[in-house]
Amino acid sequence: MKWFNIFLVGLLAISCGSSKKTQSTVSTIPEKPEHYETVPISTFSVPIALNIKPLLAVVEKENDPNFTSDKWPNFDEDDCFRYKYRFTRSPFKVSAQNNHIKVEFQGRYQIAGSKALCVLGKKVGPWVTGSCGFDGEALRRVNLEIASDIRILPSHHVYSKTYLSKINPIDKCEITVMQTDITSVIMDSIKSSINGYAQTIDQLVSDINQSPYFEKWRKKKIHALGIDNYGFLVIQPQHYNLSPFQIRNDSLLLSVGFTGRNYFFSDTLHYPSSYQLPMLTNYDEPAGIDAYLDIQYAYDSLVKILKDSIGNKPYTLDGKTFVVNDIQLKSNNNNIDIRIDFSGYKNGSIQITGKPELDTAQQVLKLSKMKANLSSKDILLKIAGRWIEKTIVKEVSGMAMIDIKKLMAEEKESIEKTMYQELMPGIFSTGSIESIKVVGLICREKDLRLQVKLKGDIKIKGTLTPALLSWKP
Repeated sequence: MKWFNIFLVGLLAISCGSSKKTQSTVSTIPEKPEHYETVPISTFSVPIALNIKPLLAVVEKENDPNFTSDKWPNFDEDDCFRYKYRFTRSPFKVSAQNNHIKVEFQGRYQIAGSKALCVLGKKVGPWVTGSCGFDGEALRRVNLEIASDIRILPSHHVYSKTYLSKINPIDKCEITVMQTDITSVIMDSIKSSINGYAQTIDQLVSDINQSPYFEKWRKKKIHALGIDNYGFLVIQPQHYNLSPFQIRNDSLLLSVGFTGRNYFFSDTLHYPSSYQLPMLTNYDEPAGIDAYLDIQYAYDSLVKILKDSIGNKPYTLDGKTFVVNDIQLKSNNNNIDIRIDFSGYKNGSIQITGKPELDTAQQVLKLSKMKANLSSKDILLKIAGRWIEKTIVKEVSGMAMIDIKKLMAEEKESIEKTMYQELMPGIFSTGSIESIKVVGLICREKDLRLQVKLKGDIKIKGTLTPALLSWKP
């Protein structure tokens, strides 16, 4: 947060401006400093790419690739009818388009059945047997497909309905033994087993809904992120957005985002204590960030930053050493007053008053029409007061300007590094900044308020593992 410190210290050195623009793009304190335009809506659209191979491996592992009749390789007998079968499947091939998931695989099977002539439930004749895939015959093939329709509910829950959507025999196998079609019996058994796969998928989705992380998310009351010792970033979404998802090459692809307003407060006394989690809506927009940040910083907090930066440190001027003992800051009649108490070679205080101006086109912030007033009990200092005051004004005039564009260009790399965050184990965010501009700035009675516009992009990548289903943030 070095850039933030630089910006705030520099800002205090030359005061603050307003969001009321003139044709020359220069902003000054408005006639009614308590007035400030509504914070514009920000839009975030974040593409997400997650490797879901570990999750797919779980589905693969928990579904046996082979299933057989109960007494395989022996026959299951039912009065005068007996049968046996063995079915083996290929690995699952998973894909998804617009929230519709397809799980495709091929099955290979062999079946055999026998029937005997019975009287009063007792076998009185030999078994008559038919089979497919035995005695050197190739196993019979059948293509199958499980489909799952996923819906993301406005309440931030996931709903799925999974079912057998296709069963297409490649190799015909029709076995009729004494007027009994055993093929249909085997196909019914295969369908029953595949429905078990479908239930496994729906259970996985249900587990995601019950994940402690998502439970905490749904109960969340406020998004407040502490930024070192500088304050709190508060995000207030009006709408959460979610695009249809796709699955390609073991990767889950989708976009998430929100529209809302963003604030930065110097302390917890100013930001709202709670808000209702917005409903989820569907959308499909280009990725990117087009955001406004409304910063409200109490003067007491700003003075603390100044003291931490320049207070109680020796400064040498013409061989004479001074120490800044105290700093005071306030807004006064469309101007800004900065009072600095010092000691050392001479004791006294200097008060600098000036009018802030913000050039929104050139992104330059400066303090104009400055005056300095030196006060001291030291006689020599009083005699030289007028010369010292003019010297201070001249020196401060040369320093009292922030080239915001240059500052942000210098700090762009460090800002982008802070956008690299581990959001969840194995899942990371990365981003880049296209531009940062200060578009509004005013001084109010008790605090500074400025508005920053940011354009850029952010992406989320990583691996979605089974462990995340039970991860507790």
